[in-house]
Amino acid sequence: MAQLPQACDALEYSSKSGRLAAVTSSLTGPTWDGGLVVENESGDMVNTTSINVGVNNVTWLGSQEKELLVCSCDDGTVQVWSVPSNKKHECIKYFVEHDDIATSVSGHPTNNELFLSSSWDMTIKEWDLKDNSRTTFRGHVGFVWDVEWNKKATDLFISASQDRTVKTWDRRNSKATATYTSDLPNLTVSWNPTNEYLFAFGDANGSIYIYDTRKPQDSLASFRGHTASIHKIRFSTNTGETWLATASDDTMVIVWDWKSLKSVYSYKHEDFARGISWNPKKPKHLVSAGWDKTIFFHTF
Repeated sequence: MAQLPQACDALEYSSKSGRLAAVTSSLTGPTWDGGLVVENESGDMVNTTSINVGVNNVTWLGSQEKELLVCSCDDGTVQVWSVPSNKKHECIKYFVEHDDIATSVSGHPTNNELFLSSSWDMTIKEWDLKDNSRTTFRGHVGFVWDVEWNKKATDLFISASQDRTVKTWDRRNSKATATYTSDLPNLTVSWNPTNEYLFAFGDANGSIYIYDTRKPQDSLASFRGHTASIHKIRFSTNTGETWLATASDDTMVIVWDWKSLKSVYSYKHEDFARGISWNPKKPKHLVSAGWDKTIFFHTF
């Protein structure tokens, strides 16, 4: 377990170096500031940087020799940070194009300079580190809460929205390629990194939906897995594992076998569970964090 200075909404492992980054927000006090916490090479969560705004999500970019972090922030900015190990972190880019809270970011799986962001302004933007945004994708009529690239079909991405839809997109087109609906706002979505057709999303009622894009009319599964909103859902990154992890405002982190739809593991945080990430370097290792200001490392 590791202790954080503030409540944590998201964390993510680097697929290149295996380092872990977490972003935080202050929930009390006169200012709504945030922070960035990154592991050093020995695995200690020691490199902490204060940011003058709450931070909602984080993704890794750059090469293994020069890794970068992209953060989505409450003031609508998207910030790019240089995060050398055991050295001071530095904000090297500051994008100001969203008109409301920036909710999520996703780094491209093969292009070290390309990433996506989503926002309460109901848009998704594709960015290149060299320039401002390349493309703005419109189609949702509510807050866009989450966005993620497809790890195999790398021109495709997916988004989850307050408008009760999940949409799949092709970056070469301006309109969504398909729309999936649920009964309540959808807060999080995840592609299966080992299967380009399979994705899952979670909604504000605690329900989990699993779809195959080759059968868009019928879900493979839909069931209520939590008693409150699901804020993060992520498939295991390890080939051959049929695990799907969820983090919820009911304080629970649960790992499901998505084929049998049975829970195989659970852990209770002391407050809202908000962030989860599978360790890409260590099979059967999951990390979670939440508003209880703790990071917990799970091993199966």
